[in-house]
Amino acid sequence: MSDYTERVVSWLKELRESKKPVEVISFYNELPVRVRLNVLDVDDKKELIQWNSHPRLNLAIEETGKIFLPFYDPLHQANRILSADVIYYGKGFMETATPTVAGDSRFNRKSLRIRTSETLPIRALLTAKNFPVKPVKVRDISEGGVGLFVPPSTFRIGDKVDLLLSFPDGKTVEAKGEVVRLEKTPEGELAGIMFLSPSKELLNQVVRYIMKRQREIMDQLRMFAD
Repeated sequence: MSDYTERVVSWLKELRESKKPVEVISFYNELPVRVRLNVLDVDDKKELIQWNSHPRLNLAIEETGKIFLPFYDPLHQANRILSADVIYYGKGFMETATPTVAGDSRFNRKSLRIRTSETLPIRALLTAKNFPVKPVKVRDISEGGVGLFVPPSTFRIGDKVDLLLSFPDGKTVEAKGEVVRLEKTPEGELAGIMFLSPSKELLNQVVRYIMKRQREIMDQLRMFAD
């Protein structure tokens, strides 16, 4: 066990002894779900941590398979985000691996990203001259950009893209962007598009969509908790 892990385990044991709850985070459709949980047990040899559980968190864990928690490292006097793989979760109980330092980009984002849904879809149309005009599926969106599922080899990093984004309220807005990320997923190739000089109209539409989608997600979480 490394010195860093020993400090984390020591902190978790202190939480267990004091019965002080700690903030635990997971993600559901890119939206952070935050609850406060208690550490029930710390098994040094098996490197397992037992927690109480929360029904609202379970839906997020089903999607991500991980939890995250803030940790203040006393040696370096710095705040860290830890992550732990969830091994088991159920009604009132959860077991994870010992948390380690997280390298999750979601904690470094400048703006909130949220996944679209079948009930609140966003439709996108590629309109750039150097790409054939075609509809593509929008996976997620933020004020900073949009994630698109595209056929393989459609884009290269650095490509400039013109889009027409159609929102659930019926409004269609033009957007210009640059491909900054390409990732292979089970659903197809995911292209991360960063908006370039987004218009006020586009940003207002994105903000309104995110607020509406957040309400939909919170309703789902409340329903699951009931």
